[in-house]
Amino acid sequence: MDSSKISIGFGRWDWGASHRAVDIGRYLAENGQWDGHTPIAINNVYELHRLLFGVCRGEYTPQLGVDYEVRVCTNNDNRL
Repeated sequence: MDSSKISIGFGRWDWGASHRAVDIGRYLAENGQWDGHTPIAINNVYELHRLLFGVCRGEYTPQLGVDYEVRVCTNNDNRL
């Protein structure tokens, strides 16, 4: 997985969000939802991280177009 391909779409953007985004990227790659190399934007990182790794672990499947977007990143994006 190439963490330089992960950016934050919308929601909080801070140090904690960047680490959670990498965790989410790893999860998506391990579960076959992302190839680990195509640029990706993860939306609402704190909420998605809570759903994937919190008390409800394993009960939520991230939705393409809602929780994350595969896209071509530009220099203006919030890259990690």
